[in-house]
Amino acid sequence: MKARLFQWARIAGLLIAATAMVGQLAAQTTGKIAGRVSDEKSGQPLPGANVIIEGTTIGTASDQNGDFFIINLSPQTYTLKITMIGYKKKTFASLSTAPNTSISKCRPWSLKEKQS
Repeated sequence: MKARLFQWARIAGLLIAATAMVGQLAAQTTGKIAGRVSDEKSGQPLPGANVIIEGTTIGTASDQNGDFFIINLSPQTYTLKITMIGYKKKTFASLSTAPNTSISKCRPWSLKEKQS
């Protein structure tokens, strides 16, 4: 009886370990686009800017510091569109994501104010 219980416990332990490993593998297959949206002229952050992956419904808005991030992106090339009322929209093409990588603040995510 004890041997049979031990065998079931061992099988359950192996199933839990296998499930955890599959979760780890899945977590390592996505990329991220992140950055800070700012005014092109003053360099001030732009809170509430819309950041959208063109051709999808995936997007976000920048926070009070102008920061944004979009996670869980499959590895491929994206076009990012940033818009905000009072500013010209800006498109960033050919952004390639890869597993466990981030396209980040190394890019100038700035918008130019519209002329009235």
